[in-house]
Amino acid sequence: MQDTPTKEFAISEISEKLLNLIPDLVLVKGPRSHILWANKAFQEYYGMTNEVLQGMIDAPTSNPNDTVQYIKDDAYVFNTGKTLEILEEQVTRHDGSVGYFHTIKSAIHDDYRNVTMTIGVSREVTERKKAAEEMKVAMDNLEKLNNFMIDREVKMSELKMEITELKKQLPLPT
Repeated sequence: MQDTPTKEFAISEISEKLLNLIPDLVLVKGPRSHILWANKAFQEYYGMTNEVLQGMIDAPTSNPNDTVQYIKDDAYVFNTGKTLEILEEQVTRHDGSVGYFHTIKSAIHDDYRNVTMTIGVSREVTERKKAAEEMKVAMDNLEKLNNFMIDREVKMSELKMEITELKKQLPLPT
């Protein structure tokens, strides 16, 4: 999704090198959610260079509903200057696969405390999410097994009581 081009954005060579070492997705946006700069991990995830990404709001492969949410989140940070933590959001990779990310979006201020940009750092949590889902299934199965075992124990206890009662009713041997 491309809109009007944004003003020039420069990042120092050392900053760029450092940010490119981070395996998380790092994205700098200007007003109205326009992408100004993305680190190497972000570029690889989206399959685009910084030159292609600059000025875009979101990649054409992204789910439009996700894009709308990104714009709302960016606007919140831009308008309030507050950091926003998103524990889990879907992000569509350039090949169409969907990953889950934990994202923190923060405001970048000028010398007068005006918000001029936002920076987002997103850590992929897809595997953690899958593991949590698998753990929930395993816990549900254990709970079912536990309930079955408790029910079995109750029935065994009731059966023992019935046997005891029946033995009392039998004539005693002489």
